[in-house]
Amino acid sequence: VERDLEGAGIVFLVHVTEPENSARIAAALDHFRPRHHAVIVINCLGDLMRRTSLGQLDFFRRWAGLPEGRKPTAARRLARKLGSWMNAYARARGKGRPHHGQYLAFLRHLPTILRFIPAAGPLADLRHYLTLYCYCAQPTPGNIRSMILYAARHYVPGFDRKVLPDPPESKPVMGIYHPDAPHLFESFEQYRKWYEGRLGPQDGGRVSRLDPERTIGVLLMRPQVISGARGHYDALIRIIESEGMPVLPVLSTLMDNRQAFGAYFVDPARRSARVSQVLSL
Repeated sequence: VERDLEGAGIVFLVHVTEPENSARIAAALDHFRPRHHAVIVINCLGDLMRRTSLGQLDFFRRWAGLPEGRKPTAARRLARKLGSWMNAYARARGKGRPHHGQYLAFLRHLPTILRFIPAAGPLADLRHYLTLYCYCAQPTPGNIRSMILYAARHYVPGFDRKVLPDPPESKPVMGIYHPDAPHLFESFEQYRKWYEGRLGPQDGGRVSRLDPERTIGVLLMRPQVISGARGHYDALIRIIESEGMPVLPVLSTLMDNRQAFGAYFVDPARRSARVSQVLSL
């Protein structure tokens, strides 16, 4: 890691949540800081988030405090929230209190927030950071390519600014996945209509009716599904179906799957389970 940091022009740090690793990387970042055109830190612990640096956006200065009598600007408040939410999430999770609802709401509203941040002037770097966040939060192959191009275009001296990245693709924050489906399903009813209406009661041993007594719930990690690294998921889903059991594969966001359970594995109207058991991957 130190060798890579020494030679890098742009550094991306994503989802580093282990304190010892975070401290080691932070020390290496400080050592090689003059070499980096930009350091983009997303969803990491606070000591790394504070090392985010893009042009005039420096989390060190954002968090250093304000002169007496001055109120924090909206940009400063947003920077603080982005820099501290992972720490707050870890504390709440340790006490058994879910803290992911605010983050999911933030992901849903981020495209709208971006429209109100100017692309030039003192807030331009904040807008660039949030755009990069949009790409990273939806890690499709196209978004990862565009994220790197976007950072290089704005922060690498001499980079060809005629090379334009595509706008961020958007995928549901939570949803139901199936390898044979044309898209993700945001509601259980949408998935049931597709699943049970495919080819009749059975197709080569695959059961199409979502009987709660036989359906297997499967928890999948969202980044693997939308990035295309899902071959192992697809194989397991088809193996379960080949044994005559229907499958309800649900995307789990972050490390806490309680919201996914409540949204898809439980019928709120009947207060009953939609699955007989759950396999967590």
